[in-house]
Amino acid sequence: MLFLFRAKSLKESESERLSPLLAAMNDKPLTAMELLDVCCSDLSADLPVPDEKTVRSDLKYLEEVGVIRREPGPRPYRYRIYNDLIQELSHEELLDLYDFVDVMANTQVPSVQGYLLRDGLKKHLSREQADKQALEPFLYKYHYYSRILDEAHLFSPLHAISGRRKVKFIYFSPKTEKSYTSKNTNPLFEREASGNQVAVLPLRIVYDHQYGRWYLLAHGRQGITKFRMEGITQLEEDEAVSEEQFLARRRELEDKTATSWLVDTGVPVTVRARFYNPDEPGRNFVKERVLAQGQWGRIVEEDTESFVYEITVNGTTEIKPWSRELRVQLRSARTGPVPPRNDCGMEGDSRLL
Repeated sequence: MLFLFRAKSLKESESERLSPLLAAMNDKPLTAMELLDVCCSDLSADLPVPDEKTVRSDLKYLEEVGVIRREPGPRPYRYRIYNDLIQELSHEELLDLYDFVDVMANTQVPSVQGYLLRDGLKKHLSREQADKQALEPFLYKYHYYSRILDEAHLFSPLHAISGRRKVKFIYFSPKTEKSYTSKNTNPLFEREASGNQVAVLPLRIVYDHQYGRWYLLAHGRQGITKFRMEGITQLEEDEAVSEEQFLARRRELEDKTATSWLVDTGVPVTVRARFYNPDEPGRNFVKERVLAQGQWGRIVEEDTESFVYEITVNGTTEIKPWSRELRVQLRSARTGPVPPRNDCGMEGDSRLL
């Protein structure tokens, strides 16, 4: 009922009529005729007076949605508020229920009913003068369900990979404005807001420590494709493939990502970056850092002033963040003044990292 009111799906006359009905049934069970008298006496003078048919229709609807319950017994039937959930639980049980609903409402796929149940429990406990701190046990809540702990989404694709099974899911690219699906209740807007329907064979999961992201590498209609885990929702397992087909797709993935800095499947390019040595004599921390983090790249030129690092990678998109971070690390590690020239540049293809 609160959901309908907030969604403005109730007419003004309906909200004015249902409020006194619910308030009256909260005190004691009443018949339809008794509720009609209550409704007629409590309505504003400018609103139309309901008839018996309207009140019985309201009672039938309230019973269908679970707001009220008809008492057992002969006619005329009596109706009461159906709040057994909060009336039959002890105070400690209500606190446990509130904590559970609070955690689920803030960590799972958003549910309007979940938020309304949480708010209803909170109001009921507040009326009982419960400790305010007991109602707010969590100091931090992450409200973006698709970006909360991507590790929680790993088990399903890992299970599919171990079973060589295809998966189906709805995917929201990082470039899209929306990252969720919703089914609107307003009849004028019944069309569902949805992402892309994807059916692929998962092959590998990769973690990017640079940004703290998880990627799913899979094979689909367009060949080897990568997906950000935070954009995957409603994942379901599909049919299994043969071991030969799975191994063939894995080999294709290995070939496609042989020169990937991380998961890039673009066209291989040769990157040449010149690094300048520290001005102070002694330990060359610049060279040490490049050799430690530069993966399969190698130093092809070197003199007393600088050295040239070369690597062949699938595009420059993923190596650029490493270069920028390295420049920051090198500058912060300097003990002397920063020279006017750049710490890192590109040679060969005239693009600056």
